[in-house]
Parts: sequence; C-alpha cells; structure tokens
Amino acid sequence: MILQILAAIGLIQGLVLATALFRARNRNPVGFAALLTALVAAMAIVVEDWFVQTGAWREFPHVLRATTWMPYLIGPGVWLFARSLERPFELRWSALHFLPAALALAYFLPFYARSGAEKIAFVSATHTIPLETSLLGLTKAIALLGYLTATLWVLWRLPRSTLARSAFWSVLGFLVFVLLVAAGFATEHVVDRLPMSSDLLAATGLAVFLYSLSLVVLINWRAFAINPTGGDPARPSRDGNGLLDAETTERLFSEISAVVAAARLHEEPQLTVSRLAERTGFQPHYLSYVINAQTGLNVKAWLNTLRVEDAKQRLISEPDETILSIALACGFNSKAAFNRSFKAVTGLSPSGFRASHFAK
Repeated sequence: MILQILAAIGLIQGLVLATALFRARNRNPVGFAALLTALVAAMAIVVEDWFVQTGAWREFPHVLRATTWMPYLIGPGVWLFARSLERPFELRWSALHFLPAALALAYFLPFYARSGAEKIAFVSATHTIPLETSLLGLTKAIALLGYLTATLWVLWRLPRSTLARSAFWSVLGFLVFVLLVAAGFATEHVVDRLPMSSDLLAATGLAVFLYSLSLVVLINWRAFAINPTGGDPARPSRDGNGLLDAETTERLFSEISAVVAAARLHEEPQLTVSRLAERTGFQPHYLSYVINAQTGLNVKAWLNTLRVEDAKQRLISEPDETILSIALACGFNSKAAFNRSFKAVTGLSPSGFRASHFAK
C-alpha cells in the first residue's frame, strides 16, 4: 500500500513538472524538449517498475519490458539540455543521439507483439537473469555514464550561476548513484536476492534525479539570462513568443552596448559570439537573442555596423590615413570586407563617403 501511494505521488509530481516544461518550451525549444523526453522516460520506467514490484503485471502483462529501451533516452536528453545552455542549436543531426533508443525499441518489437499469456509464460519460465538483460544493462550503464560525464564537462565550462551549479551537482550526484546501481546489478549475478532490487533502486534514483533537475531548471532559468555578476532578474516574454520581455531586452541591450563601447570590443577583428559573451558576462544564446531582438541583426552584422560607424568618423577626422589602415583599426580584417560592410550600411564606398564629405 505504501509503495502504491509513493508511486502515485511521484507520478503526479512528474506530470506537474512535465506540464511546466512543456509550457516553458519556447524559452529553450531544443533544450527543454530534450529534458522533457528524459523526464517522460523516467516516469514511464517508474510506472512499469510499480507494476512489476506490486505484481500487477499479471493483470496487465503488456507493461512487461515496455520501457526496457527508454534508459537510452535519459543520457542524450540530459546532455542535449546542457548543450542548449551553451548556445542555441537545432535538433537535426543531434537527434542521432537517440538512435540507440530507436534500435533497442525495434529489437523488442517482436516481444511486444506477443500475447499477454505468452509474456506471462516467458516471465514465469525465467529463474535467473538472462544474458540478454545483462548485456543490455551493461550497455545502458556505459552509455549513461558517458553522457553524464560529457554533461558535467559542459556544465563545468559554463559561467557560474545558480542553475549551472545546481545542475552540475545534481548530475554529479546521479553519476555516483549510477555507479552504485551498476555495482548492485553486478552483485545480483552472484547473490540471489538483495534487500532492494537494482531495477527498483535505479527507477527511484532516476526519478529523483530528473525531478530535481527539472525543478531546478524551472525555478532558476531566469538567472541564466543575464550577467551573472549581478542585476535584476530577467523576465520572460508575456506573449510567450520570446525569451525575454521587451523592457528586459532593451535593458540588457543597453548593458551590452555599454560594455562594447567602453572597451571598444568591436576593434577586435577576431571577436566571436562566444568571446563577446564571455567579455559581457552573458550566455551566448541570450546575447544573440537580445541583439537580434533590438536591432534585427545577428551579432556579427551588429558588430560590423559599429565598426562602420567608427570608420565614418575616422574617415573624416583622419584624412591622411589610408582606407586600409582605418579598416584595420576599426576591427575589419581586410579591405574587401570593410568595403562590403561599409557599402551595405551607408550605400557608399569608403572612398566615396570621404570624397562626398570633403566636397561639401
């Protein structure tokens, strides 16, 4: 009875978190979708384990092995979420990380096609852990450990924030837990019975980990939007179509512009989005979002407009300087790139702009 109550509470909690992640998906489409996939997989695993532990599988035999392939969704889901905090990206080729789950599902389709009576007979005739189960357990453990290690590396590289720290320690704790479960699984091959099966232990730990990680994400995601050194919390867009509301976007753009102007960062020809994000203290995807929302330009194009404005002043105030020297001083790495950007912004070539000014 206690197990049933705990399972029901856990399922309700999972549904609440899954609903919240789904509603918040516009804030981080790929990342939240990946985390939601892992969370739903964990919920399904818990439900199946409840049927197995309570013996209810005898009445509903089609739940048997229904989630055997789903652990392959956990690692990629958590890792893709962590990657989305570094920079935005489309799923596309990243979806290949879920290929092992698809292959495992295809492998078990013949078992799923069996009748309920056949599935009950299969379980009743199994008295030891099948080799198939052992090999699958080993591959799932290796894959999960690999993805969790990669996730830790991603989170470690991120600027320190409440979300990054909390997620890092959650993943690290779960990684240690997975090692303990793997040890318990190995022990089951030697000892007939443990006080708590490794399956139940794994399902419980998996649920606790993904529930806590989802809760941390939903509570602290705003802290990831702004300079981690301080400032007011960023607010989401009220219409749900953007990461941030208009007021916050404008404020953050002013902060970014001030940092760039004060340090004359646009004069650095090799300035990348990642480097600019590091210098301003913003996450790359929020930096890109704010600049695009305010100017309609990507980061590179925006930096080039700043360089062109700087060059316009120098072309007039420094008439003896060559166009190439001015281009290099303003952050362009070639005269051709300078001419192209200058004409795109002003409609004139640099020499034409300078000549038109002094002809007045």
